[in-house]
Amino acid sequence: MPENYNVDSSLIWNPEPKEKTTEELIKYLENYGDLLDKFIIKNRPGWEKAFKKSSYLPLVGSVIMDMAKWLHVNPDFILALMIHESAGGTSPIARDKNNFFGWMAYDQSPYSSAGYFCSAQGCIAYVVFRIRTLYFLETGTYYQGATLRGLNKNYSKDKIEPGDPLTWGDKVCLWMNKIDRFLIENKLT
Repeated sequence: MPENYNVDSSLIWNPEPKEKTTEELIKYLENYGDLLDKFIIKNRPGWEKAFKKSSYLPLVGSVIMDMAKWLHVNPDFILALMIHESAGGTSPIARDKNNFFGWMAYDQSPYSSAGYFCSAQGCIAYVVFRIRTLYFLETGTYYQGATLRGLNKNYSKDKIEPGDPLTWGDKVCLWMNKIDRFLIENKLT
């Protein structure tokens, strides 16, 4: 199966599939959010096994879809970024601070500098809004293109590990493609 995403794919999303009535569109968007939750449920045991910690990533498909519709940010990207930055919801920053994006977790002091959020839902709303305005709009402070390659220039500085040729953008892209395959296999239409 060919991959639908690469590091140069646009992260701007149009939530209106062609040739759908309003009722069909509402059902499509609800189904999309439900499938994102099912993806989390299916993958949570693997994350917990890989990182030897409990996952605190809650079922947030409907919140992701609300933000995707409002800000036109790709929902697969939102969930993929959450998974990557929080190690599937197992990181101390995710667990202790409801921060599933590593927002403000600077390299020199990641835990102490990371932002605190009252809830995962609040974290999603705030961070997706800030990514959209700071990184995806041409007038944004850190705009380098609304792609993973553009975001990689200022959002996350790569630290290439020995023996790991993948960039931060490549790793988020892998998650986006896993989510996309899951949606296709589960017949998101």
